[in-house]
Amino acid sequence: MYKLVLIRHGESTWNLENRFTGWTDVELTPTGISPQNAVMLMNREKAFVLDVSPADTFAQGSVTGARNIPLADLAGGKGLPGKKDQVILVVSPDGRDGVKAAAQLKALGHENVQVVGGGLKAWVAANLPLQRKG
Repeated sequence: MYKLVLIRHGESTWNLENRFTGWTDVELTPTGISPQNAVMLMNREKAFVLDVSPADTFAQGSVTGARNIPLADLAGGKGLPGKKDQVILVVSPDGRDGVKAAAQLKALGHENVQVVGGGLKAWVAANLPLQRKG
């Protein structure tokens, strides 16, 4: 289990101008959900599969049915489901960027965001199907 420690350093101008926007809770686990559990959510809940890899990485292969919105483009929310309660499965090359993406999705109001633990590497290791673009 990871422990997150936040340190506040005095009254900054940033704090005094009341620019703090609040906290966003995101499940931080060393594993995320397994690829097998992700498949169950895809089948049972019709989950939206979001791959936050750069476009060139996505073209080399991703989860079948995934939509590519690179992490750098995610903040605008373009291309995301309109229903804020729809299950979103986040995939990244190794899972690390998935946690960052989940935080952004939560900030955009999406309520049910899951990160595929280990990312595409774990998906491939589980011998699950890939799609390739190009």
